[in-house]
Amino acid sequence: MGLDILESYEICLDGRWTYIDLAADPVPSQYMQRERWHPAELHRNSAFFAILARGGPYTLDPIACCRGIPEDASPEVRTRWQAVRDDPSITAPSWVTLDELLAFDWEQWLEDVDGYDPPVRCSEVTAPFSQRTLPYLVSRVEDPRHLRMVFWFGC
Repeated sequence: MGLDILESYEICLDGRWTYIDLAADPVPSQYMQRERWHPAELHRNSAFFAILARGGPYTLDPIACCRGIPEDASPEVRTRWQAVRDDPSITAPSWVTLDELLAFDWEQWLEDVDGYDPPVRCSEVTAPFSQRTLPYLVSRVEDPRHLRMVFWFGC
């Protein structure tokens, strides 16, 4: 059994965070030729989860470890959270803004502290997020501080 990320996206409009369903948007044409996959959909990737919030056996600190659900979360995100928060398989609720994701050095080396896996660049091990999702998210807003992902992990 693997771990999944359960994410919601919000945009700040007029000082309030508003839920947006990016996965419901039409698939951008540059992705249609390769596969029927929407860049806002995140897939299981343990290295990305570790970089984002879970830590793990790596030499770098997570970007957004266990911040909890934002107090100013949209009603849709609060409803999604309320539905799962007591589930024992749900862990590490947090959030991250697009500007924080863009500030992260995706070209740095990710090293396994136990030495089981060879060092690899974060951008390589987190593809397609770093190569497809980030550029797509950037295209959605003028100010990267005004887009955030609220997430948690579960089985």
